[in-house]
Amino acid sequence: MLKIGSFLRRFYFGARDLAMWQHDMMVSMVPNFINCRQHLDFLNTNEGQIPPKVLGDMMTQIAGFELDLDEYWPDICKHVKKIIFDYDRHVITELYRVTRAMGQVGEGNQEFWDLIEKKFMKDGLVRYLNEAEAAKLLWAMCKVGRGSDALWKRLENEVARHYVTMETEDLNEAIYALEVSGKGDPNVVLKLKSRVQANELALLP
Repeated sequence: MLKIGSFLRRFYFGARDLAMWQHDMMVSMVPNFINCRQHLDFLNTNEGQIPPKVLGDMMTQIAGFELDLDEYWPDICKHVKKIIFDYDRHVITELYRVTRAMGQVGEGNQEFWDLIEKKFMKDGLVRYLNEAEAAKLLWAMCKVGRGSDALWKRLENEVARHYVTMETEDLNEAIYALEVSGKGDPNVVLKLKSRVQANELALLP
């Protein structure tokens, strides 16, 4: 397992490898950042060596804690686009987390979303998303008005295939996105709403 992890780190960091202790130290540092300046300082200091999990943690924290997107934010976005450029299916979870967070904070940067479109559609990474991730990405894309019709349909189809086993929260996010965007198939939306009702009834005593 350690050998596999080391290989993946070398693949994503190029010539400079990252020791396990350095990876773990980076992971432990992220929760202490309280503003965009600290996130940017970290990205600048460790340029070329940001592990996928660390980037996912950083973006999730910025979105989750609703940090002020101040004058440092545009440079963070530049780092993000550069870092995820070579991401592939081995780090699909982190690519999803970054994309979700960008939608959550309302970042509609066209270059970023064009890159995401390429990753998911041209490179075919959309096939590696699970139904919960698909639902949450629909919500994220709805919030910023991004995503091609083809990407919307692929994500909608993933949700429609597995909606019976989905959590109510994820179903509601998909329903919201499909209705508000106007891109949803009415029959799919109806199925999702029926499942939400079934889930709620199952919780009744």
